[in-house]
Amino acid sequence: MKIKNLTVAASGSIMSGGQNGTNGTNSCNATYDGDGGGGGGGAGGSVRIYSYQTTNSGTISALAGTMGNGATGSTRRGGNGGNGSVGRIAIYYDNTISGTTNPAAYTLQF
Repeated sequence: MKIKNLTVAASGSIMSGGQNGTNGTNSCNATYDGDGGGGGGGAGGSVRIYSYQTTNSGTISALAGTMGNGATGSTRRGGNGGNGSVGRIAIYYDNTISGTTNPAAYTLQF
């Protein structure tokens, strides 16, 4: 999709974030009490913008999901999940571009 002029206002946002991992749960078995590991966070998605002119004073992001914590039982503790990785943002523009993104965007003037 090609947009002639894209403006993301200060209160606006374009976001494609990863899901947060879930926390581990305690086991009912006394031998393995608290062994539930946390889930891993999801990776951020992708945002691709084709525009003649892009002005961003709001939020354009593709952030990672955070890890889930391991369960804490009386004898053992499950391991934490890992954080997801950030996604990617690409902005292809013809005339001008302004503003910031998180993570930093790949930009190309066409």
